Amino acid sequence: MKTVSKDWTLGRDDDGGLEATETFSFDTADLKNSLQDIILSGGWTWRGVVTGKL
Repeated sequence: MKTVSKDWTLGRDDDGGLEATETFSFDTADLKNSLQDIILSGGWTWRGVVTGKL
């Protein structure tokens, strides 16, 4: 499962038009990949786990 969270701020550009600027972004895959790299480099095994109702 992958979750992506983003936060945007609306403002005006130099010409007075509306502009959306991304102020925050978080992707759970970034965290998962970092954890997998650390676990695997330590000689451990990574196994995905399914939780919740199927």
